[in-house]
Amino acid sequence: MEHGSTGLNQYPVLALCHSILFWRIRHSGTHSNPSTLQNILHMSFEGFKALRHIILSLQKENSTVT
Repeated sequence: MEHGSTGLNQYPVLALCHSILFWRIRHSGTHSNPSTLQNILHMSFEGFKALRHIILSLQKENSTVT
C-alpha cells in the first residue's frame, strides 16, 4: 500500500517538470533556433536524471523506515 502511494507522488513532480520544459520551449522561440531546443532537451534530460536519483533515494529512505 505504501509503495503505491510513493509511486503516485512521483507523477505531479514529473508533470511539473514537463510544464516548465514546455513553457521554456514556448518562450524561447525555438522554432527559429534548433540549438536552443537541443540545449533545453539536454537540460531537461539532466534534470530528469537528477529527479530520478532523488525519487530513488526517497524510496530507499521510505523502505528503510518501514
